[in-house]
Amino acid sequence: MVNLAELFKLVKIDKLLLTDAIWANDSWLAESNLYSLLESLQELKELVIHGCAFDSFFCNDVFVSQSMHEERSQGDILSLEVLTLTRSTISDEDGFKRLFTSILPQKLILGGHTQVGEVKEEVKEGSAIAEWLNSNLSVVCFVVPDYSPRELEEMAREWLLW
Repeated sequence: MVNLAELFKLVKIDKLLLTDAIWANDSWLAESNLYSLLESLQELKELVIHGCAFDSFFCNDVFVSQSMHEERSQGDILSLEVLTLTRSTISDEDGFKRLFTSILPQKLILGGHTQVGEVKEEVKEGSAIAEWLNSNLSVVCFVVPDYSPRELEEMAREWLLW
């Protein structure tokens, strides 16, 4: 992962789209630190994560900064114009909230569910997590749980192999 982060420092990437396949068991990112990869993208303005399970593994292992539990300076926070999280399942609500000590988006677009055991609740205005997000982030927009970003739909049409 260190080599990939070093390589990303050499290119300009202002928008990154990650889908659920990234975290599959045989994926190149399955055991890696996503935060260090994102830190290497100096020009990153927009991050789209589609189909991610924000569970304790993701929040504590895949997406953790070196100083996640230390006091963070303003320079350590990944600042984005837009963070889009679609078809999300949030089972570690505390871990999900902790991610926003490392990432500070000017705008969050969120669609999905919170899940405690077998109980799922749609993330929308009025839900418990929506209240927390609205009080801690500047702009929050909620989309339906099965929403797919335009870029993902365009990629699916362009890369159709059959």
